[in-house]
Amino acid sequence: MTDVKRILEQLRLSGNPIIKSDRARIYWTGDHPPVLRGDHVGWEDRDSVSFNRVDKRLWVHEAALPADSYIEYALFRGEKRIRDPFNPRCTPNGLG
Repeated sequence: MTDVKRILEQLRLSGNPIIKSDRARIYWTGDHPPVLRGDHVGWEDRDSVSFNRVDKRLWVHEAALPADSYIEYALFRGEKRIRDPFNPRCTPNGLG
């Protein structure tokens, strides 16, 4: 099984984020990934981070975090918040 197939299988089984040691990885599949904002990078438009290409249609954002971290993140296209298809856990805005 190739690395890409292994990643996709793990996403299917456990979803985003995939955590290994002190690294959290958030994946996106498709031609054009959204941008990511979150507790670990900031919530303003200027804080948005991009995904890095893993394969033709697979992208990843990787962050080093302390082992006991809890973060919330969101994906955006422009100013529109979009659902992470690999993460069933969601909250309307992270507040309350």
